Amino acid sequence: MITGNQSFKADRAAVWNGIKHSRARMDQLSSNWTNPANVKKWAEFKSILDEFEIAQAKVEAVAKTADEQQGAATKEIAVNTEQVASGTQEVSASILEVNDAVKDTGRHSSEVLQAAGELTKLSSVLRSEVDSFLNDIKAA
Repeated sequence: MITGNQSFKADRAAVWNGIKHSRARMDQLSSNWTNPANVKKWAEFKSILDEFEIAQAKVEAVAKTADEQQGAATKEIAVNTEQVASGTQEVSASILEVNDAVKDTGRHSSEVLQAAGELTKLSSVLRSEVDSFLNDIKAA
């Protein structure tokens, strides 16, 4: 913003120093004026200068506040970005853990399925053996 630019601040300060110097010189000269209308006009002009200087100071204060708020907002965005990055790393780590757990679950499911298949075969063999045993007992 122009009001926050250091070069413009220096230029404004130099201009105001020149105005204040000229004003002081005019105050010296006007002390000898005898025409009340001229004295009144100079007093009105000084009042306008004062109002202008106050208005400029207010604009600079608002601009400074805006610059400070923007700086604070930028810092807050940086902090939030850091937090999001950290959170993203945590989520990524959690996803990897879940992925590993899913792989383990899949592997264990395959082992359970294989064991169930073997149990089915053994059950058939056992059934056959029991039937054979019972047939032998009936025949004896």
